[in-house]
Amino acid sequence: MRKIFLIAMVCFGLLLIAGCGNSSDDSVSDGTVTEGTIGDDVPVKRSQVAKMLALTVYDINAIENMERTIVFEDTSVNQPYDKYINAAFNAGLISGADETHFEPDTYLSLEQAQFLLNKLDKTGTLKLQYNHEDRKKPISASMWTEVFERTMQLSGNNTVVSCNIVPFATGKNCSALGDRFVMTDRGLLSYECCEDFEYNDCTLTVLLRDKEILAFKSVVDKTPSIVGAVVVSVDEEGAVMDMGGVERYFYLDNPSQLKTGESISFKYSVNSITELERQTVENVSYEQTT
Repeated sequence: MRKIFLIAMVCFGLLLIAGCGNSSDDSVSDGTVTEGTIGDDVPVKRSQVAKMLALTVYDINAIENMERTIVFEDTSVNQPYDKYINAAFNAGLISGADETHFEPDTYLSLEQAQFLLNKLDKTGTLKLQYNHEDRKKPISASMWTEVFERTMQLSGNNTVVSCNIVPFATGKNCSALGDRFVMTDRGLLSYECCEDFEYNDCTLTVLLRDKEILAFKSVVDKTPSIVGAVVVSVDEEGAVMDMGGVERYFYLDNPSQLKTGESISFKYSVNSITELERQTVENVSYEQTT
């Protein structure tokens, strides 16, 4: 297994990359999440990279209304990544695999990653060092996200930010959201062109521009807190909660303690409430429910 070194203005740790083409992301296991960095052993697709690059220059409205000039045969206006490829290409930030193919589902190689870094980093301080024979190997999603974020810092680009979000629901537990949107404590966000969203039940760090998620960085807490949810209905096993416009069912010990219409805050794990906050006029107290 070879190690890739990142040389920059600050010292980065060693990042393992070998085998990332075949490994699965260990932040998700058997339907539950584990805390830690996302994408250490998962390669990043060129389609997601195109989105990240496009949103360094344009906001989503400009991207969606931009004249389409690309002529790649392996993408079309029916593909969600097409508009990002078009915008990144028009900005001069990315090129095709050849004149007629972009290869959106192909993984970004180390060689391609350095080419993009050279365009983004005007200081010339970010360099990936690897053996020449490894240049075609994919770069991991976590490593690409790290160096991409570093280029944003070096260039003074404040439109892309790193922040924590608490996902409330996706299309998997709220069909109205479809396969693009996630409702969070920061409102409705789009994760279009990122990997499948498997991080409902946690506090998650992401790269974000406006309402567009560019990349998933890490899981920081497996027992997130929800503030100000409204009780919609109660049954013998739990309750339906309205969390900022989406409804979701949670299991709860002694659900009869809840009243329809009241506003509560709670911590939860997977689909079960573990701590319930009851707010009164005099004080705020926590009730352990498990």
